[in-house]
This record gives sequence, structure tokens and C-alpha cells, in this order.
Amino acid sequence: MNQTYLIGISDPFSDTLTALGLQHLLAELLQKQGDPYGGIRWTDCGAYIRLDLPIPIRPETVENLGEDNYVMGGLRFIRTIKNTDSLPDDLPPGRIDDYEDVKAQNAAFYDEIRQSGSSTLNKPIVWDVLRTVNPAALPGWTNIMSDWWKLRSVQSQIIDLLLKLYSELPNPIDDAMSHWKSLNKENRWGVSESATCQQFFNPDQGKGQNKVKSDGISISNMKGFWLTEYLKMVGFYRDAITKTVAGGKDRKIFVVAPRDISYATYDEVMSKFKPTVTSETSVRFDILAALRFAEILLAHYQQPENQDLFAQLLGSNLQHDLIGGFHTTFYLNLGNAVATMNVSSIALPGWITIVSAQDIETYRSILDEFISFTRQFEEKNSDAFALLQHLRDFVSGDDLTAFFKLTTTFPAYYIGMRERGKYAYQLTTTTIERIIFMTDKKLAAILEKDGFKNIAYAIRHSTVIPQYRKAGGDRLYDIRYGLGQDLTRVARKGKEMAFITVLSDFMHKYNAENARIYEVRNVQYRRNITTDDINEIVQLIDDYDAPTIAQMLVAYGYARMPKETDDQDTPEAID
Repeated sequence: MNQTYLIGISDPFSDTLTALGLQHLLAELLQKQGDPYGGIRWTDCGAYIRLDLPIPIRPETVENLGEDNYVMGGLRFIRTIKNTDSLPDDLPPGRIDDYEDVKAQNAAFYDEIRQSGSSTLNKPIVWDVLRTVNPAALPGWTNIMSDWWKLRSVQSQIIDLLLKLYSELPNPIDDAMSHWKSLNKENRWGVSESATCQQFFNPDQGKGQNKVKSDGISISNMKGFWLTEYLKMVGFYRDAITKTVAGGKDRKIFVVAPRDISYATYDEVMSKFKPTVTSETSVRFDILAALRFAEILLAHYQQPENQDLFAQLLGSNLQHDLIGGFHTTFYLNLGNAVATMNVSSIALPGWITIVSAQDIETYRSILDEFISFTRQFEEKNSDAFALLQHLRDFVSGDDLTAFFKLTTTFPAYYIGMRERGKYAYQLTTTTIERIIFMTDKKLAAILEKDGFKNIAYAIRHSTVIPQYRKAGGDRLYDIRYGLGQDLTRVARKGKEMAFITVLSDFMHKYNAENARIYEVRNVQYRRNITTDDINEIVQLIDDYDAPTIAQMLVAYGYARMPKETDDQDTPEAID
């Protein structure tokens, strides 16, 4: 038997499910012949997915498959009140998920959380899959499962056909279907070569006008090779992340898109990731999924027992070298049916590259901060929705364009929340420094300039700091509402003088206010802006451009300085 298996990609969502299902089936075959299966390696080759086995599957392993020695890839039947009579009579308990039992387990888990804030019970992860399949896809699920179970005595022929199908490119699906048709007719199995393509596994193949030749109109389901549909079901059951969107009954499904990773690493990371996924609004769902998965993946490589894996990680980019991200599909709820509304993808952060052991801890800290930052935004509010869109673009990308859109939009949101007496979470200057340094080292040099830091300090102490103190009754300094918007609005390429004029006006008023407070109290609470600071910022504008300096000043100026003495709740005199 071959050692390499290939799956051509035409639809990333469904073809990835096929590859995931085949991977689990191959792992089960290796288990049966007593060989390690964790070394199966997944490689995304662009137009196809390659699965490399650590050792070949022996011919006798396939030949010995039969009535009492079969493989299912971990897939199970789903039993409900309505379909009990249609299930095979000879199913062992380990091959069935009872819908009502799992539903009761899920309810008990959340009841305990509501009552005590935590639960001693294990959350039934499979519940999300069962709730997705039932009722819309349950008949198709049961039919394919029943056919697979019915033919377990001749499973050696089924597995042999599958392994040959995925041993070459392009995958000869038509030939495999013709071969199955002949086998079925010869042996009178009563199993058609084609099966309905369930929309949850094939978002691009829903029921509709699907005739190849435009000689009429008829509404029908799309069909596919039934063994390929079985593999998609295995991949869906084992690996799909499926949740209803918060606040409604619409559904979002995520399928992980590996780049280059072993079966053992992938399986362990997925087992830790699934319990962390909760129902979210649509855009926030994308962002938190990418951030959480990235954090769990990095934590896996950080474990002492995975030091050999860490050596392979050095020099790797998370998105380009390990896990690309997720293929996602949004389904609109139509009662007993669904409609595919959007098929897209969300990438893992492209700005994470590991070059040292310390990098893992640094990136995990940044990811945790972005998770907290993301959770504050309510998608139903228009201002928060815009911020979430910029945040999603940044999390999935590897440049600063979306990041600066986020940081220049955030001040208005922050000021508005604080004016209404509500909490708003700020990114720290440490995180902003790290993001800029990791993404564009040329811009990182700006952060090292004292003039830049001092003017950003003045912006912070004219906006977020006095507003924070205002909540405690301290109105010593005026709050410069709209300062961030003014600076970014006038900063345009070729309009450097307009930006310098607005910035100079702010600096003049800032120093004048410091002088006024000093005259009244004979105490200096804020550092003055010096002529050296002004000269340095003008030079930076000449060296870079006004939009870049404006964006960085606003991003840094509206951020939170961790453990900075001058940013405490009450003002203190400075030298």
C-alpha cells in the first residue's frame, strides 16, 4: 500500500473535511497493525493536500478487514426519538450517540455553571455536532452510516477502493464511482455509488437549479460519491467547530486548515481548543477563534514534553508554516432547513514568527491581551462593529494597515464609553511596541525617539488620563476631546504642514496649561514638551510621512502605560 495520499482541492471547506476524514481512517488502520499513527503528516501543497504516513499500510491489514474487524474513523450513528426504528438492530453501544442523553448532559453542565459558576461535569463536546446534524441532515447521515455498517463484512474492498482513489492526482472520482457501480451490481449490495451532498459538509452544493445543461429548470439535490461523503462526515464529526451565533439560531461552522503539522500535534491541540469555543456574534466569533487557537497552539509547543517539537518550530511563521486558519461557513436558519449565506476564511495571525523560546511567552501575552480587548465590543453597536472588522483584518493579516485603522478608530469609542461611565479596555503600549516591531522594524525605530515618546505622553495626559481622573472628581486638566481624530484627519501625504500646524497648536496649549496649573499650585504634575521634542518630531515627519507619524502617535498616545508612575489615579508632582 502507498505511503502518501493526496486530496485535490476544489472547495476548501468540503475538501478539507474529506482530508480530515481520510486522515482519521488512516490512523485507525495504522492502529490495527500495531504501528504508531501520530506521525501522519499533513502538508498543504496549494492545489492539493498531502498526507504522509510514517510507514505504509500493509496489504494484509486491509485484506483482514471484515465483519468483526472493521474501521469507522471514529464516526457514530445518531439516535433520536424519531429515527430509532430505522437504525440497524446489531449496533454495539459504542457506535451510537443518543441525542436525548447527550442533550441532558449538556443541560446539566450549564445548569451547574449557572448555579455555582463552575461545573464538576464534563461538557459533552459532541453535542454541538449532534445539534447541527439533527434534524436537517440526520436522514442523509443515517443512510450513509447504515450503508457503511451493512457492508462491513466486505470492508476490505471499500478501503482498497478509497486508498487507490486518493493515491493519485487528480483523484479519479468518476472511475471510482463506475467501479463501485459494477461491484454493487455484481454483489447486489443495494448501495448506490452516489449520495446526496449534505449542505453542512458541502456549503457550495445546496439544493437548487443545478442542471449542467441549460435545457430546463428543476430543483434537485447535488450528488457525490458516497464514500467521499462518508469521509466528509468523519471529518465533520471529529473536527468541525459548529455553534449557533449568539442572539439567534443562525449557525457558524469552522474547519481548521492545517499547513504542515503532524496528526499527534493537531489532535492534541484540537482536543484543548474545542472546549474553549463558546457561542459568539459573527465577527467576534472569527476573531476569538483565531486568537484562542493560536494561543493554544503556542502553549502546546511550550510544554516541557514537547521540546523536540519546539526545535522544529524555530524560524516558523504560525500562519504560513503550521496552521493557516479556518474555513468558515455561515448558515441562515430557515426552521427545518438552512441556507448558506457566506463562505469565507479567517487566518491565524500572520505576524507571529518564532525565533526564540522567549517569543512564545511574548506572543501568548499579546494574544491574551487581544482576547480581552476583543471581548469588550458588542457587535450590535455600529461603532463597535467597525472596530471588530478592523480587528479581524489585523488578526488575519501580517501588515499594519488594519492595525492603524483599529487604533485610530478606537479613541472615539474609548472616550465615548468613559463619558457614559462605562469601562473600556485599552491595549498597552508594550503590546503596541511589540506589534510594530514584529511587523515593520523600520517603524519600530520611531518608538525609540524621545521626542515621539514625549509627545505621545502629552496626548495621553490630555485625553485618556484626565478623563479617567474625571470619574473620581479630579478635573485639574482639560480633556482634549477629538484630538486623535483631528491629528489623523489632517495628516495626508503632501499635507505635512497642515498636520504640523494642528500638532503645534496642541503642543502650545498643552505647555500653556501646564504653566497655568503651576502658577496656581506651584507644582508641576505633567512633563512639558521641549524644543528638542518638537525638532525631533518634525524630523520624523520628514523621514517618514505625516500619516505614519499621526497614526503612531494616536496608537501610542491612547494606549495604557503599564506601571507608569505618572499614570496613576491621582496626580503626583514631578521634578
